[in-house]
Order: sequence, then structure tokens, then C-alpha cells
Amino acid sequence: MLSACSIFVGGLLSHYADINARIRTLAHERFDLVRGAREADALVTERLGEIDVQLPELLQRHGLIHRSLQAAYLGILILVVSMCVIAFSAAVPAEWLISLVLALFVSGILAVLVSVALISLEVRTSQRAVGFEVGRVLRLRREPAGVTGAAVAETIHSTPPARALPIVKAPSLNRGTTDELRI
Repeated sequence: MLSACSIFVGGLLSHYADINARIRTLAHERFDLVRGAREADALVTERLGEIDVQLPELLQRHGLIHRSLQAAYLGILILVVSMCVIAFSAAVPAEWLISLVLALFVSGILAVLVSVALISLEVRTSQRAVGFEVGRVLRLRREPAGVTGAAVAETIHSTPPARALPIVKAPSLNRGTTDELRI
């Protein structure tokens, strides 16, 4: 049981470090965009909007992984204590120690189960975050040559032009459907 928990914790720590690195990268990117943007470029504004949505979600996911790690470590600690009580019960024959070992073991397993439940919530949140980012990128349109940033902002945030643009069918995040992508 301890070996399985250790492997699980190793994976959680790796995931925790990846989310931490992503938060730091996005924060640095946002800082660079705000510092370098002298005029309101539509793509810079769009990217800042994406980052402003993604950072709080990443912090929430980071917190879920943090709590999952704490629950896993607590489970490991309880399981180690239960092994010590088992060793103690071999030296001191007492009926109540059997009940204590059972209670400790069940408590350790429940702590690991809480850890698994928390990381499952984080995985579900991760799927939504990826869907958000892909959806935002798919809505972007190419900037025609010689068009200013203000015109691009109008293009990005307005309804499609009167003349028909070619439509490409792109796979959707919803099962069995496709999204239309104007290029």
C-alpha cells in the first residue's frame, strides 16, 4: 500500500510542479504584454483576456492538487502509524489494539480516497480549461494586410462580414458535432 501511495504522490508532485510552472509562465507573459503594449492591439487585448481568465483557474487547480497531496501524505502517515501499532501489538497482546489497527488502516485508506477524489476534480477542471483556450483560439480571424489594430478589434468582436468567408469544419469539444471556423 505504501509503494502504491508513493507512486501516486510522485505523479501528483510532478503535476503540481507543471501547474506551478504554467502559472509562473502566464504571469510573466502577462507582465511582458502589459509592459510592452503601448497601443491597444486587438490580439494583445485578446491574449490578456485569456490570461486573466486562465490564471485564477490555474490557481484553483493548483489548490486542488495541493489539498490532494496533503490528503495523500496524511494517508501515508496513518498507514505507517498502523504498521507501528501492528508491530506493537505483536509485543503486547491486547484486544483493543486490533480495533485500533483496523481503525487506523481504514482512516489511511479514506485519506488516500479523498486525495483521489480531489485530483479527479482537478482533472475535470483541466478539461474545461483546455476547452476554453481552444474555443478562444478558434474564434480568432486572420488580420487582412494593411488593417490597423482597431479594425482587427472590430473584426474579432463583431459579426461576420456581409461577403461569405470560406467555412472549414473543425472538430468540436462536444461529442458528435463540429464547429464552423471562418478563415
